[in-house]
Amino acid sequence: MLRHSKDAYTDRHVRKRWARLAKEPLIRVMLGDFVPAGDAEPGSEDDQPCGDHFISKDMECHKDGGSEAAGGLTERDLLLIHDQARLQHADSPEQISGLTDAWHAVKYSVKNSPEIFEDPEKTENFARLIASIIEPRNEKGYRRVPVTFGPSKPPAVDPSMVPQAMQGLWRAFSEQLLEPDEWYHQFEKVHPLEDGNGRLGDLMWKVAKVRKGEEWPDTHPPDFFGTDTSELG
Repeated sequence: MLRHSKDAYTDRHVRKRWARLAKEPLIRVMLGDFVPAGDAEPGSEDDQPCGDHFISKDMECHKDGGSEAAGGLTERDLLLIHDQARLQHADSPEQISGLTDAWHAVKYSVKNSPEIFEDPEKTENFARLIASIIEPRNEKGYRRVPVTFGPSKPPAVDPSMVPQAMQGLWRAFSEQLLEPDEWYHQFEKVHPLEDGNGRLGDLMWKVAKVRKGEEWPDTHPPDFFGTDTSELG
């Protein structure tokens, strides 16, 4: 069974981070009184034991020691989070915590507030908030610097064209004009953020899959750039 890293998901600073995020109006609307679980010791008298950690009493503890509420994280989710962080070379404790927070918010929202994704503007606002949770530097918006993918590949969209390109992609996302894999491919080609594109793209690809009637994916998105060295099956 996976034991959560004290330096990341189970650390006390995660709860403090959520207390700050709970002040965000959109997060409050999405999560209400939802509190992520997984502490190595009870955070309050309302917590219950689950495997080798504690979860809120409103969550279901599975026999394998995983836990999942409405939008909660499973053991597979945690494995994917750590593997995606490693793949993106973003595996510091702070970055893993940020990705875990973002994963919680996205998974909960697509299950409990799916109407967010039916409107392009709301989808964009949501995604930009998630991007800032993944990497705080994204609070300033889309990237303003050029991005290249290597000597044999074309560069990403020019920074001046990113807002227009993303406007079209958010519309395509909300109206489901593209299949999830194709939308993800286009998103990664635009590469709208300074950092965290792979992590945000992964989460939005999962949302797109759920909106097509599929279960929340337990895999990474397709590897269009030939860089996937995932250790997961």
